[in-house]
Amino acid sequence: MVRWCLPLLILWSGCSQLWAQTEMRDPTRPLKYSAPISSQQQQALKLHSVLISSQRKLAVINGKTVRENQWVDGARVVSILPGKVLLSVRGRQQELRLKAKVRN
Repeated sequence: MVRWCLPLLILWSGCSQLWAQTEMRDPTRPLKYSAPISSQQQQALKLHSVLISSQRKLAVINGKTVRENQWVDGARVVSILPGKVLLSVRGRQQELRLKAKVRN
């Protein structure tokens, strides 16, 4: 009996240390909750270019190429339009515009 106690004690202490290092989730927080984005993070989204053709719509936001309904830096791309992109950030609509004028 004593022979099994020491290995079990070592195993239990190792597991408890590993468990203590993991972040515990608040059980009262909704499953789809995410922390609010600061105004600095929201302003960090920048539209670099838009490509619209008969086969596809692409946008480059913060240097990442995305399509509609893809995610980029915590924002979902709702719609890609000439010269602008509509995003959904934490349930709020946000519009990114190109700085240069775009001809249709």
